[in-house]
Amino acid sequence: MPINLRGRRQQNPTSSPELEVFSDLIEPLSKLPERKAVAAVVHQCDRVLLLKRSMTKDLPGIEEIPGEFQDSDEELRQTLSRVLIDHIGWSGPVPVDPEFAFHHGYVEASYSCRVHQITYAVEYGGHPITLSKRHSNFRWILPEDLVACETTRDSLEAIRAWWRACHNPKFRSQMRSGGMGNG
Repeated sequence: MPINLRGRRQQNPTSSPELEVFSDLIEPLSKLPERKAVAAVVHQCDRVLLLKRSMTKDLPGIEEIPGEFQDSDEELRQTLSRVLIDHIGWSGPVPVDPEFAFHHGYVEASYSCRVHQITYAVEYGGHPITLSKRHSNFRWILPEDLVACETTRDSLEAIRAWWRACHNPKFRSQMRSGGMGNG
C-alpha cells in the first residue's frame, strides 16, 4: 500500500483535491526551482527490484526503486549509472530499455523544489547486489506483490507504468528478442 507523503511530497499538486483547500499555496509552488531526478525500475523478467530504506533515512523502512537527483554537471545517463552504482553496486554498462521512460513531477518540501523525475527501465544483469548505507535490504516483487508493499508513491506509479508497458506487444517483442540495447 502506498505511503501518504502529505506535506513532504505531492504528486501533480495542481490537480490534487487535498491541496484545493490550500489553493493559495499552489502559486508559490510553481515558483519553486525545478530539479531533475533519475530513477530505475530494475527488472528481471516480470520481477522488479525494491530497496528498503535504512532506519536512519527519511521515511525509514519504506521500499523504493533506486533514484536520486541529477547533479548539475551530469547527463541523465551519467546520473542513472551513478544511482545504480551507489545504490546497488552495479558494474558494467547500463542496459536501458529504449521503449520506456516514465516522467512525473512532485514537490520535494525538504529541498524546497519541484522535481521532474524520469524513471528508466533497466534489465538486471545478474551481478551481486551490494546495498549502500541508505538501504538495509532488497527484494524482488511480482505485480501481485505490489499491493502489499509499503512504497513511495513515485516508486509505485513508476512500477505500475513499467508493468503496463510490458503488456504493450511492441515492448514485449523487443524484450523477448533481445532488442533492448544500451541506447
